[in-house]
Amino acid sequence: PPDACASFTTTLSQAALYRLSGDYNPLHVDPEVSSRVGFPRPILHGLCSLGVSVRLVLRAFGGDDPSRLQSVKVRFSKHVFPGETLRVEMWLEQQQQQEQQQQELLSSQQQQREESSPNPTAASATTTTTTKVIFRTWVEERKVLAITNAAVELLPPASRL
Repeated sequence: PPDACASFTTTLSQAALYRLSGDYNPLHVDPEVSSRVGFPRPILHGLCSLGVSVRLVLRAFGGDDPSRLQSVKVRFSKHVFPGETLRVEMWLEQQQQQEQQQQELLSSQQQQREESSPNPTAASATTTTTTKVIFRTWVEERKVLAITNAAVELLPPASRL
């Protein structure tokens, strides 16, 4: 089972709003154009489906902080219609969890060595570990996958002074 799931219902006007991103393709707003290319009605921009999905991943694993986003990789597999509900299933990649635990252990050992070292300025630079979240996005109403083979890499939270 997924480590987390979250849903978001898009609005009927969301495709018109996403035209502000610069994609003026009439496929997203004109029923005549969308029917000519095989869709029963206009489809949502892929950028919208992606944005909703990544935002839900950030809420679940990134403290809802977009500055933690390091990379995103996805495959768009099906279209989404405005007004449909997207459900994102998310998994923390096990390998990343093990690497993070190993890094914490190594950091702890390094800190112990530095504390016992006669030269405290010889401390090594710390490495940054990322959190990798694998996800897929379902269109609930049609029970189809809209986004597959997807992953987000998140930076650790910024330290607060």
